[in-house]
Amino acid sequence: MADIAFLAERLLRGFGVDLVIHALATELSRRGERVTVYASLVGGMPPGPYRVEKIPTRAVPVFPLYEREARLWAGFLDAAGHDLVFIESFPFFSLIPRLKTPAVAVDHGVCSTEGFPLHRRANFAYMRITQQRLYFPRAAGLVTVSHYVRSLLPGSLAGRARVIYNGVDHYPRVGPEEGTRFREELGIGEDAVLLLYVGRLNPKEQPYKGTADLVEAARRWREEGKPLRLVMAGRGSSEDAEWIRSAGAIPLLDLPAERMPALYAAADLYVTASRWEGFDLPLMEAAYQGVPAAALRVGAHPEVVQEGRTGVLAETPAALVGAIEELARDESRRKEMGSHAGQHAAGFTWTRAADAYLEVIREIGRLGAGGWGAVRPPARPGSDTGRWEVATSEVTAVVLNYGAPYEVLKRCLDSVFSQTVPVEVVLVDNASPTNLDAVERVEKEFPGLKVLRLSKNHGFAGGMNRGIQVASSEWVLLLNNDTVLDPHAVEEMLAVAKSADDVVGVAPKILLEHTPHVFDSVGTAINNVGAAFNVGIGQPDLGQYDRVERSFGACFAAALLKRKAFDPGVVGPLDERYFMYYEDVDWCLRAGVLGYRFLTAPRAVVYHAHSLSARERPYAFKYRLIERNLMRTVVRSFTWKRALRILLRRGLAHARNLVRGPYRSASLLVLLETLIWLPVYVRARRQVVGRRRAGEQELLDLSHGEATFFDPARYSPQPTLENLEAAYRRLALVRGDEKRRRIADELAALASSRLRFDREFLQERLAEVLRDEPDWVKGFARAVVEAGGRT
Repeated sequence: MADIAFLAERLLRGFGVDLVIHALATELSRRGERVTVYASLVGGMPPGPYRVEKIPTRAVPVFPLYEREARLWAGFLDAAGHDLVFIESFPFFSLIPRLKTPAVAVDHGVCSTEGFPLHRRANFAYMRITQQRLYFPRAAGLVTVSHYVRSLLPGSLAGRARVIYNGVDHYPRVGPEEGTRFREELGIGEDAVLLLYVGRLNPKEQPYKGTADLVEAARRWREEGKPLRLVMAGRGSSEDAEWIRSAGAIPLLDLPAERMPALYAAADLYVTASRWEGFDLPLMEAAYQGVPAAALRVGAHPEVVQEGRTGVLAETPAALVGAIEELARDESRRKEMGSHAGQHAAGFTWTRAADAYLEVIREIGRLGAGGWGAVRPPARPGSDTGRWEVATSEVTAVVLNYGAPYEVLKRCLDSVFSQTVPVEVVLVDNASPTNLDAVERVEKEFPGLKVLRLSKNHGFAGGMNRGIQVASSEWVLLLNNDTVLDPHAVEEMLAVAKSADDVVGVAPKILLEHTPHVFDSVGTAINNVGAAFNVGIGQPDLGQYDRVERSFGACFAAALLKRKAFDPGVVGPLDERYFMYYEDVDWCLRAGVLGYRFLTAPRAVVYHAHSLSARERPYAFKYRLIERNLMRTVVRSFTWKRALRILLRRGLAHARNLVRGPYRSASLLVLLETLIWLPVYVRARRQVVGRRRAGEQELLDLSHGEATFFDPARYSPQPTLENLEAAYRRLALVRGDEKRRRIADELAALASSRLRFDREFLQERLAEVLRDEPDWVKGFARAVVEAGGRT
């Protein structure tokens, strides 16, 4: 079985190339192949047995710039791990020289530019030249949809191109009675000759289609009283419909696919005045229903129309009109041609087309020599890594260490090696300045441990990146060295991770190690001003987050993430310029706008000594990095309107800090570093915004109703009435628990009263309100009383 991808500008109903992709993807999927279709515009196509992935590419009217936008997806496609990709249309042919995945170019032809304005002619000339000179020669294979299209290629390319005709049997054959009913709906009697055209209707957007010639002929037939009725079906506007109607013809805009067989069966003759066709799918769809054709002798028409047998071909539009009128008068000849047309079209099947595509796949994939899906060795980084065998586990834990004592490191590794599912473990030592013997001791104590010693401190982002690079499993578990996992944690996270294809990360329930009934994080959130926070931090764990929920992201102190998402072109690696803080927020935001999701796994419990390694530094250091990196994050991933508003607001706040404090030096550095690095992150926007698949507001909404109850300077929960109320309010909401709602109401009433400052009264009321609650909750309430009821 091969893993195949199709890549095209569109997958929309009503377009010929799009229908071809849908039919091929459907047929190949039914053969057992894994098929994914990537397109910038998706809609209206009936569901098929293949996957559809939207890759929004900003359309630019200057074709070289449009290709530049398309090339942003090269790394994304490579990281998807397909065996072969069929590229079906501009602007994605430009990816061929950049892709590591073998690519087959499918040439449907570059249409005639007759009647186009100068700028469109220039764009199409650019398209033709670059495809034939730059991209097709670099493809692993080349397919054309007709001998005519192949004849347009340079000799060297034509010699290696393979012609695969489209199938035309995607609509079922119907009987004459269905055609008769359709004619009745249109008000066309048996004595009239129904002429049918299917395709683009607007005469200005694609003048080569010749719709103006057909409409003018219909106008003359009406004036002369001839029994010829022209029906024109396809994509167009209300203005197009009125123009067609004014000539006495019948417009049918966007007819549902299930009505198309009856429409074809209703026709006596298929007509087209198109000056260029690479295949002409509608003509052959009509032939499959037993309808003869009258067309110009252009493009692929001499290949698909057997002249004099299945239809007639004319040299000029005037001669075409004459041929149509002649056939209209000769019913017996039309019927004879229609019978032959049906027999001829029966040979153009999607089964035959899929057989030919599979031959191309076999030739390029060399299936006999091992086949697709053989294990590909992971990319290996440089001198700071090792060369280790391919992972035998689904999960590789990457534990980042910077000077942790042996006892801290041992607790963490003990918990990882004690998981109920196998986990490979990589310990990344970030050039620890202290406790140098700790790494050597754990290396001896845990035989399965792989140690990656870095020559310098690369920060959190750089250290994790290097650990992820040496992992070859499907998932990576990023861990701080001050975390301890419950034995079932990885098993629970994996179960959630596999629940949907678009899940890129899972956030466990992280509790504070020294207050183990209090949250450190159950996922992360980001608000409208770009401020990120750990969901639930500081709240007592009453069970209010005990359901799997969508989250903005995960705190990378402990998070299960899809390894391939760190590949360039997908989400990419962590930004090492951040050094530490906010790099996980930035990564999750990039993943979110690219259409990936994070879920929480509340049954996966992790204990964390919050910021153990950073507590020795003054808070100003942490403040500077968070604020600086926040600015970088919003510039790279938010829309310009929101990013500029946040930059202005944050910039003014730091300017005030320079005058009034606090953190004068830190704020000065934030402003200077933001200005210096701003051009870098403006350029970096293209890699994110150019591939945006989701709106940021959807991600910001995930912070709605969440609040933090944690002192970041003292690294401790805030024992307040508001904290307790928030926990009980959410618990009541999630469980529909009336008792917990009454407790929340009581706590809210206390919080809004000046009696909260009367310690004796507060202690009595809390004892009564929480009488049936666990002892540790009552202990939290005592801390609220000791704090004097203050926020």
